[in-house]
Amino acid sequence: MQRRQVVIGGLLAAGSAGLGTLALTMRTRQKEDAVVSIIGEDSSNLQAIARYLADSQLAVGTRSTVEATNFTTASAKAMTAFTQGSGLYDVVLGYNFDLPRYAENHYVFDVGESKSVARENQSFDFEADLLPNVWKELGYYGSAGGVDADDSRPVAYPFSANTMVLVYSKEVFSDPRVVQAYRTHFGRDFAPPRTWQEFADTAKLVAEANKAFKGVVLQGADGGWLYYEWMNFLFGMGGKVMEKKYGWQSTIQTPLTLRTIEAARAADLYLSLKSASAGDFFFNDAVRQRDLMLEHKAAFAIMWTDYIPDLAKAGGFGFAPIPGDRSMIAGGSFFINRKTDVPSACVDLISHLLSKPVQKKLALDGLFPPTRSALSDPEVLAKPYMPAVRQSLERGVYMLEAGLDATLISEKITQALQEAWRGEIPSEAVGSRATELIEARRAVG
Repeated sequence: MQRRQVVIGGLLAAGSAGLGTLALTMRTRQKEDAVVSIIGEDSSNLQAIARYLADSQLAVGTRSTVEATNFTTASAKAMTAFTQGSGLYDVVLGYNFDLPRYAENHYVFDVGESKSVARENQSFDFEADLLPNVWKELGYYGSAGGVDADDSRPVAYPFSANTMVLVYSKEVFSDPRVVQAYRTHFGRDFAPPRTWQEFADTAKLVAEANKAFKGVVLQGADGGWLYYEWMNFLFGMGGKVMEKKYGWQSTIQTPLTLRTIEAARAADLYLSLKSASAGDFFFNDAVRQRDLMLEHKAAFAIMWTDYIPDLAKAGGFGFAPIPGDRSMIAGGSFFINRKTDVPSACVDLISHLLSKPVQKKLALDGLFPPTRSALSDPEVLAKPYMPAVRQSLERGVYMLEAGLDATLISEKITQALQEAWRGEIPSEAVGSRATELIEARRAVG
């Protein structure tokens, strides 16, 4: 999820800005005249899509413009268009936490409606290629305000399937002092940790064996980074935020499950890594974490998939699923604006992008695909990080909140963990403190 602000125009790449503007103002429902405008966050996923569309207009059959900007701007522009009833953006590349507000407010077509406006011979064979757990988490929504998962319907098709994986520095683990300390402690050569306790023990061991290194780069920054990271620990150690199957399956009345032994243990293990953590914890976001790892300042990091291609390009890193037997599902979906003037062209474009040949091309160019075929392709799996990504997605489950109070929950869990990091509350109180903060805010609406 890179934060560079860039505008990439598929149509503009082939012509002048004036022609692009003219085309946008003269959109019609006819496929040959349609121009589909897309907005989303400037990430490796959207960059791959934008490059493909810019280079393959004839193959796609539908012209397009892509506005790729930072997350906050993209989200704000999309919501402004929706609330104003504007068709400025035909397709919004949004995330799982966007799903409830888009569905509840009827801002977007659901899949059934999309099929009803598709051209007569439109194929939807790609549906069978989507990872079921990924599609259910990112693109489905339940009845009764999202609570009833048994009566859910597909609202959108996923454009990417992100997760977080364990990254380790081969340079650190080839250091003679680290090698010796690891062998003495574990009685074997290094292997990626399988349990969270082994992960913590190894991180501390590295920091003690050679003071030039830290054991891990933890993300303590606001903006969701700390929350996202700790969810791996919480769910990986048997805890959860609520009793449910999907992130969107809750309301502000759904009880929290953070006052548990599992949550206390997850907080305690996380906070025990304080002395082994690199950088300034409260300023470590995904960008800073990546930069510290590129300098081989630490042994481990739990990193978002769309930040790891830079490490693979640099070399000297290994990739594995996070410890435990489950990983998180994240990513986003193609949301078709209900006010679009070109609905059939939107469906045509999305269907093309989700076809097997295109999914492979996109995956080779930086997209993290939501499709089985791309994740099974030998060329795709030749990327050093893709086997770990594939395994993570195949065992992926709900870990991140996507209900209407998802932002509130993220902020208050972050606040509780930061208070514990500063020593203001004990580690075992993190779950209770987060629950108090969330319930107090829920009570005032």
